[in-house]
Amino acid sequence: DVSFIVVDPSPRNFDPSHVVSHRIQCSRDVFANALLEAEILSASDEQKYYAKTFVACGEIVSDVLSRRVLKMDEQNGITEMSVAAEICNALPKSSALFLGNSMPIRDADALTGIKMFSQIDDAVMDESSLILGNPVVANRGASGIDGIISTAAGYACGLNRPVTLFIGDVSFQHDSNGLLFLREGPGQPPVTIVVVNNGGGGIFGFLPVSNEVERETFEKLFATPPDTSRRLLCEANRVAFAHPRSMHSFSNELATSYGEGRHRVIEVTTSRPQNLKEHKSAQHQAVSAVDHFLKVENDVINASSMVIASVMVTAFDEPLRAKDTTKTEQKYRQGFLLEVKLSNGIVGYGECSPLPGLHDKAECKLAGAQLQTFCESKLRGRSVPTFVTSLRGQFAKWFAESGTCENAFMSLFPSVRFCIETAILNALANATSIQNPLENIRDNSNGFVFVNCLFDPDLGKSEEENAKDLKRLFDENPYKCVKVKVGRDENVLRDASRLKAFREILGPNVEIRADANRAWSLEDAILFGKELERLRNVNLQFIEEPTKSEKDLEEFFFNTNVFYALDETVDAFIKTQKSSSSGSIASNFYKRILRNRLGCAAVVLKPSVVGGVEITKDICDIVLELTSALPVISSAFESPVSLTMNAKIAETLGKTTGGVICHGLDTGRWFVDESLNPSKTIKSLSVCIDPNTFERDVMMKWAQSHFSRANPPVKTKQYNVSVEKEGVTHDISVEGYFPCENISSSKTILFLHGFMGDKSDWVPIAKSLATLGHKCVAVDLPGHGETKTEFTNSAVTSTTYSIEGISDTLRILLEKMELEDVTVVGYSLGARVALSLSLSSSSKEWKNNITCVISLSGTCGMPDSDEGKETRRERDAALAKKLKTSQSMLSFCKEWYEQPMWKSLVSRDGMSIEEVAKKRETSVGEGRKGEIANVLEHSSVGKQEHVWEELQRNEKNVRVIFIYGALDEKFASIAEKAVRVSNNVVEAIEIDNAGHAVHLEQPCLVAMELANLLNC
Repeated sequence: DVSFIVVDPSPRNFDPSHVVSHRIQCSRDVFANALLEAEILSASDEQKYYAKTFVACGEIVSDVLSRRVLKMDEQNGITEMSVAAEICNALPKSSALFLGNSMPIRDADALTGIKMFSQIDDAVMDESSLILGNPVVANRGASGIDGIISTAAGYACGLNRPVTLFIGDVSFQHDSNGLLFLREGPGQPPVTIVVVNNGGGGIFGFLPVSNEVERETFEKLFATPPDTSRRLLCEANRVAFAHPRSMHSFSNELATSYGEGRHRVIEVTTSRPQNLKEHKSAQHQAVSAVDHFLKVENDVINASSMVIASVMVTAFDEPLRAKDTTKTEQKYRQGFLLEVKLSNGIVGYGECSPLPGLHDKAECKLAGAQLQTFCESKLRGRSVPTFVTSLRGQFAKWFAESGTCENAFMSLFPSVRFCIETAILNALANATSIQNPLENIRDNSNGFVFVNCLFDPDLGKSEEENAKDLKRLFDENPYKCVKVKVGRDENVLRDASRLKAFREILGPNVEIRADANRAWSLEDAILFGKELERLRNVNLQFIEEPTKSEKDLEEFFFNTNVFYALDETVDAFIKTQKSSSSGSIASNFYKRILRNRLGCAAVVLKPSVVGGVEITKDICDIVLELTSALPVISSAFESPVSLTMNAKIAETLGKTTGGVICHGLDTGRWFVDESLNPSKTIKSLSVCIDPNTFERDVMMKWAQSHFSRANPPVKTKQYNVSVEKEGVTHDISVEGYFPCENISSSKTILFLHGFMGDKSDWVPIAKSLATLGHKCVAVDLPGHGETKTEFTNSAVTSTTYSIEGISDTLRILLEKMELEDVTVVGYSLGARVALSLSLSSSSKEWKNNITCVISLSGTCGMPDSDEGKETRRERDAALAKKLKTSQSMLSFCKEWYEQPMWKSLVSRDGMSIEEVAKKRETSVGEGRKGEIANVLEHSSVGKQEHVWEELQRNEKNVRVIFIYGALDEKFASIAEKAVRVSNNVVEAIEIDNAGHAVHLEQPCLVAMELANLLNC
């Protein structure tokens, strides 16, 4: 038996169907709180799994429908599904929604709450933009069509708030007299009526009867098209009327109605057959997407096996048989490989190899470091959800759910995002029976990916010699298409002449493309096109970016009738979309670049430049669905790892109405090792890539060989250094991160952790900076981590654990380790130690080895004149005493992390305060309670000798930088004070979306800031 429970604060009993088994008279909030307090809602693991899977399916369907709405808007102007979605999206919080029967109520139910993919802005809709929270009612009436307008008007009066009525044309006509209630009720809340004019009862087209009776009979007995004018009915009743013809106009009319606060009827005209087709198409796509997700989900036998057990980054350096075709002409392909290993031993590989000439200079220099930081801090220990295979922004959502801001993932360098997505998708594919983890491989895909031959003519040879070289390539490999580099010859006419020679030697059945890489002015480009026309029968499929300016491309087409392709334009646009979601980037790209563009035959997409698999797929889908252009996947001369993923993306595109798409994936031919070239002649068809076979036979083995050779870009060394002082000996635990042998060391960095932290807090950042060639050393401060302290005189306890005492210990450590020109990076407690060590005039005379100090959430102390200094000293002493007498370290950690300063850290980790406290208690250890208490008491900022005056004088000429989180108001003001006190000599840097623990909350941003500072 199923219980049917109604929770309603009203004493009225509405149960016309007699199905209610329990009726509870109270508010929803009271009922929900009572359930929580009773603790009867604890779900089993099976129920949790079902709920999580159900929600994931809902989000996938929501995304599919949202994209369909955009496509329908662009292709058909205005549609019923679009109208329903817009009403649900635009309804003001103060309004109620009244739904007509048949299709309006069904469409509203299906489309309420979807994230509108068609919106230009990147804001995620909150509850204020959803139906949730608004009163929603419907009235069945007689046959579902009588009295609807009258009831809506009465409902607005009784509710005393504006109402939007969504109704069909038949229902509107059957209660057109209801308009009298609007005309004769001045002062009543406004009613906005949206009436869908689809020529009768649209719902009957979804029923079998539509195919079982003759069309004339169906129209007369079932569709019953209205025969009156909605406009004239409104004019007769003096009700405002509008009839928009596009979704943009409809949105404006809806906004006008809500803004004016008066009765208004908005009529939208649609097509019943088209509406039926759109609904079925949307349903098919939604089912296909959910089926794919569930197939992957059900293929994973044990969810616990999908936890990332380890991540490893290594370098690769693969020789090229010829220089690449970029302006920098690389002789070796260098980059980083990422290995993601799941807890069941399954591995996945990704590649991060930005190419000079294609990627930004900063990305080429810093991408490896950013990859190290993100993987160490955000991947290890995470559970991989199968819904990421659905793409559509799911990667960013996953990282947001696992404690990382969604924008943090999207703000990574494009090549880093592509690397991470590739590795995760590769691991998921290896963990299941699927070969291609990407969704929606089209029915017309044969599993092969056709590639175009890439040919870069030798300008030192004649046209005939270059033509023979090209013919030799085609004799060895039967390509269907060739892309020829042009624009490198000073004479554009010779470029055209070469293409003519190539056409003559290849014959009419080979597609010829050209790539100018924005080499020409508009005048030269037109001259090139006119020369092609004069030479006749060159039949160029398209030319990539012939003009320096994207704005001149259509003018080039108008003057030459030569089609063009977008390439650099795509890359340039992507750079303007910082931190945007993949769906928003694709939507914006269509609206700002592709919409209504003439002459564009193709859009060339390099996933590592565009920014990942998700973004590439989103743009491909929009290009295929909303334009006549071809999406062409192109390689950036990457290794087999990226080539495989690029081919899998291309595989999902299948064929188009124009035939197969030949993709720009012929760059494997450039490798000295011929086995790394995935392009093969398959079944005498043409030169193709079989991505699944290449992955199994070549890519996996090649990647594994690099990790088996153990060539990490960073070498780690752990050791201890003994520091002896009067009455005390420290055995300082040190961990060094050193660049690989072929990278010369640049600077030496000493990392100092915060209170209750240890040297492991710096692992992601230290490894990333070591990747750039810096020698990084992290230490456990006295009282922390693996550092051991032995006293021969307990009287020195207070000085040992004071800021000055710890600074002196580190001074001796630096001298013993013979470190010079050191940059000290300290966080919180470590920052105070770093500032004291580098600036304090009371320190013993010693050779100043410190050239720079970078304070993260640190301070120079509290001046003696500060009235709060004594209070702070007493508070810390009381806390220390409480810690020493407490039963466990855990209770102290819990109290510590309940402080407001840790709010952003706790929320970002996605854990409760208890879980964060337990994690810290485990790392500190119960046996260190006394030492931690001593550090808390004696290194208190209330006892510390401040160094504000020393900062102002800076006699040691140390460069000082203060880094703080944007959410940390206290330390933001301290940084501002430091800048002010130093007369703007001190630098201050704000880290977005971070609180006090800035290096733990935003390690990638901090690492990049440090990298830039060290490069100065």
